[in-house]
Amino acid sequence: MVSKTRMVGSKEIADNSGLWEVAGTGYTSSRDAMKDACRVTHGNNNHEWAWNQSGARQYKRCNFHQDCPVLFRAVQGADELWRQEVLNVSHALERKQHRRVNSPFTQQQEAEIVKMVDQGMKPAKIRDEHTLEAIEAGCTKKNAAGGIEGEYAPDTC
Repeated sequence: MVSKTRMVGSKEIADNSGLWEVAGTGYTSSRDAMKDACRVTHGNNNHEWAWNQSGARQYKRCNFHQDCPVLFRAVQGADELWRQEVLNVSHALERKQHRRVNSPFTQQQEAEIVKMVDQGMKPAKIRDEHTLEAIEAGCTKKNAAGGIEGEYAPDTC
C-alpha cells in the first residue's frame, strides 16, 4: 500500500508520485484516453473501471475489487498527446459481488445472463429457468395462485 503522505492545505493525502505506470499512449484528448479505459487491465481487474466517487473525481478506480486503491488517470505529456496511467499498487483482496450498488444481480449472475442472451434465450425463459432452479434447490416455495414466494402477485393489489 501507499505509505507516503503529503499535506494539501489542512488535509493529509497519499503521495502517489513515482507510483504511476503508463498503460497506453497517443490519445488526442483526455476524454478519448478515459473512454478507452475498458481496454486496460491491471493485475486481475478484468478491465473493470468506474469513476472515482471519493477524492479526485477525474480518476477512475478499479471496480473489480471491494474498496480497491488502484486508480486510473489520463495525463498530457510534453508532446501534447495524452497517455493513460495506472497507479501501481496492490489490488484489494476481496472481489466485489455486485458491479453497482443497486444492481439486482451479482457479477457472476450478470455474466451468466449475458451468455444466455447471446445464445438466443429470451428473458422470460431465463427467469423461468432460475425460478425452477430455486424451487428445486428448496430456496423458495411455489404459490398456489402461481409464481413464487416473494414475487409480485397481481391479485394481491
